[in-house]
Amino acid sequence: MAALAAGGGVLVTGPSGIGKSALLDAIGSACADAGQLVLRSASSAAESWLPYLGLYDLFSDAVATRPEVVPYHLRPAFDGVLLRSALDGAATDQLAIRVAVVEALRALSAERPVLLILDDVNCLDSATAEVLAFAVRRRQGTRVRVLAAERLSEGQEPTWWGLLPEGAVEVTLSNLPGPVVSELLRTRLGLRPTDKLSQRIRDASGGNPFYALELGRSALRSGTVVQPDDPLLVPERLRGLLADRLHALPKAAREALLVIATAARPPRELLAGHEWGLSQALASGIIVSGRDLEPRFAHPLMREIVYADADIEARRACHAKLAQAHDDPLERARHHALATPESTEELAAELEEAARIAVHRGAPGTAAELFRMAAERTPAEAAAAPLTAAAAFDAAATKAPSDTPAPVLAARRLLESARAAFDAGLPRQAREAAQAAAAGPDPASRVGARLLLCELDDDVSAQAMLLEAAESDADGRPDLQARVSLQRAEHAYRSGNIDAAFTALSRAESYALAAGDRNLRAESIALRVPGEIQADPERAIESLEQAEALGAGRDLTLPSIAVRKALIIWFLRRGDVGDALATASRLRADVERAGRLRDLGDVLHLVASVNERAGLCRQAHEAAALGSRLRAETGSSSVQALILAAAGELNGGTAEGAAAVAQRAVEAGTATGDAEYTGYAHAFLGRAELLLDRPTQAAHHLARGRTLMRNVGMVDPATFLVDADLAESLARCGSFAAADRILDEAQEAARRLERDVVKLGLTRARLLRHGLAADAREAADRLRAALPTEHAYPLEIARAQVTLGELERRARRRAAARAAWESAAEAYAAAGCGPWLRFVQARLERLDSPAEPLSATERQIVELVRSGATNRQIAAALQVSVKAVEGNLTRLFRRFGVSSRAELAGAEPAPRAERV
Repeated sequence: MAALAAGGGVLVTGPSGIGKSALLDAIGSACADAGQLVLRSASSAAESWLPYLGLYDLFSDAVATRPEVVPYHLRPAFDGVLLRSALDGAATDQLAIRVAVVEALRALSAERPVLLILDDVNCLDSATAEVLAFAVRRRQGTRVRVLAAERLSEGQEPTWWGLLPEGAVEVTLSNLPGPVVSELLRTRLGLRPTDKLSQRIRDASGGNPFYALELGRSALRSGTVVQPDDPLLVPERLRGLLADRLHALPKAAREALLVIATAARPPRELLAGHEWGLSQALASGIIVSGRDLEPRFAHPLMREIVYADADIEARRACHAKLAQAHDDPLERARHHALATPESTEELAAELEEAARIAVHRGAPGTAAELFRMAAERTPAEAAAAPLTAAAAFDAAATKAPSDTPAPVLAARRLLESARAAFDAGLPRQAREAAQAAAAGPDPASRVGARLLLCELDDDVSAQAMLLEAAESDADGRPDLQARVSLQRAEHAYRSGNIDAAFTALSRAESYALAAGDRNLRAESIALRVPGEIQADPERAIESLEQAEALGAGRDLTLPSIAVRKALIIWFLRRGDVGDALATASRLRADVERAGRLRDLGDVLHLVASVNERAGLCRQAHEAAALGSRLRAETGSSSVQALILAAAGELNGGTAEGAAAVAQRAVEAGTATGDAEYTGYAHAFLGRAELLLDRPTQAAHHLARGRTLMRNVGMVDPATFLVDADLAESLARCGSFAAADRILDEAQEAARRLERDVVKLGLTRARLLRHGLAADAREAADRLRAALPTEHAYPLEIARAQVTLGELERRARRRAAARAAWESAAEAYAAAGCGPWLRFVQARLERLDSPAEPLSATERQIVELVRSGATNRQIAAALQVSVKAVEGNLTRLFRRFGVSSRAELAGAEPAPRAERV
């Protein structure tokens, strides 16, 4: 845009589908909106033989409405080109056409700037190209700009500079990063970024947005589930761009390419004997040699075409060779399955064992696929094969005898696939596998599948129906009954029925004890701890120690994650922020290492909360943004993703953005009946309204959030720090009695639970209420005396300084107000808390506004300046330092909008300060 505005031209280059046309469209629309005349030509290879078609595209409409822009004597020739008059077969007057275009552009650009857009300029007909080159060389003195797009492959140089003015610049569009392609597929086609199909398309597209969208549409149109080892459906319009070079290769080269297409890093021995074929593919540009000298496709889409074009027997033969050559058990099992069309229990068991290895390696997504393949290859009637040592241990743990019927084995493998997909953040795959397991013959698998479907469903009423069915299947099995009771506790908690939640947790622990399952006992205890922290902190410590002992020495599991999350909450509410930060960081690293993306979204919520309390708002914003995105992508409920996005906005975004997202969270939570997260959403919305200086709305949402959270047992005032903000909002609305009630309840809870960390917030809210209702000067003095030098939650001091500044301003002590707000602004700036920093800066600006009454000292300074006193004389008269006088003058200059003492002396008198 800068090059165009400067009067030149721009040539946009890049491969087909990279977004050149979209960029030209956007620039053209912006220029048209700005009042420019946009003339566009969209050429194609199929029409490039038609002479003057480009001129017709550019000028037919413009000249039809304004024929006078072409001189009368040149109109016959130009009308013939534009098909406005019949051609008589005589030779076209080339000079007349060229001059007509020059004159038309001069006339049109005399009225307003003209932008010529030449899309796919390499397909422009030669007759038009010659005329435009003539006209561009004669554009001096006109307001004509040229924007062109040329399709170039890698390594090619532009060849159409003759159509652009001298000094034109080239803009090269490169491939989009993977996350951007994923977001494009999500917004245009509704594919979640974590979906395996989305990942396949992203990789195959090579970052080309056109390729990605075409592949996605083709896959969705087919209506079939594309498995990871199935070839993608490459539409013909993409094949035409790439396949010609493939078909020209000799058979030996195509055989070598199939080996590369079948395995990302094929063993070198499998490429032996294919040197000549590989050299042919290398020479044609189909493959390239990487830094590690491994051959790879020049574009990932080539791999899809090569694999799809090979017949099934050739693919199987290639997979069989790879299964023999690979040492890695995961690759060996996968290639073995793809090479073998038959279903046998030996193959299914091999795939199952490979899946368990993948889980231990922290690759749950790979494990999900291997478990799915194991279920598919389990024969319908065959008896189970003898188990390997690892599989036998797992079978014993789940009470599965070695002669388990094959349909039951298949159902259990499907459930394992669903669980692994859930951990990997693949909600569609998890749902499909769970639904298949829920329809199977094994009651235990049906229970596990329905409980997993509860996790995947936002609707509380739908969860209730799934729980009823699961409870029926679990009857008589304490281990299954424990799992159902745990899910019932979660369901009751989210629905706002805290008593039912504790009852279900008690039952879960009893069932787990009866079943002798340490993991289930640890999980039931861990889920109980947050409630105990609210009511009986000493018992909560005992429970945490018990849960940790039960899970000690075991791999990362859902129960162990729950225990560590409860420990972080315990540290945070006590004010042990350093311990909370360290524990949260270790948990995040462990969950990331295990590849449990679903759990990572929840852990990041805690990480964001801990960093916010620690005064690390930049880190809190980053964790919240990532957690929100993960929750949205991995199938968590929309309200959970939205409240984390709102938290991120409150830490490092804007108050307006936070309010908008939190409002959507309120609506989503209300629609699904999730009382807990709806409470969070209202509280976040209240905080945003407070920052937007809307105390009535802030009080409403903070009160609603507090009520919903208390309904689910969150009576600990250190849970959300909502009480002080609510009391302050109520006081600003004049509801002093309501504010007093909130503060009294919170102070009693803080005393009972020993939550010293909330006392500063409650103090500043109570003193603001006193300052608004009675004596602002006394309230300010008391709050200043109460300010600590350190606090477990550092930004609580900054928040108190904001209130102190407000009280000082009301007491007409403007210098003290400024000092308090400047201290708060410094703290918020250091923390990276943009919303609160802007809030305080706005107050400082209003403090320096001429509409604000001057203090007595400032009024004396203005009067002395008007009398002609120097800074030293003013300092002596007021018994202050010269530096203090200079500081006051700087602020007075800013308030009055002047830049010198002379201008200040001539400024309008400011309002007299009111006496207090």
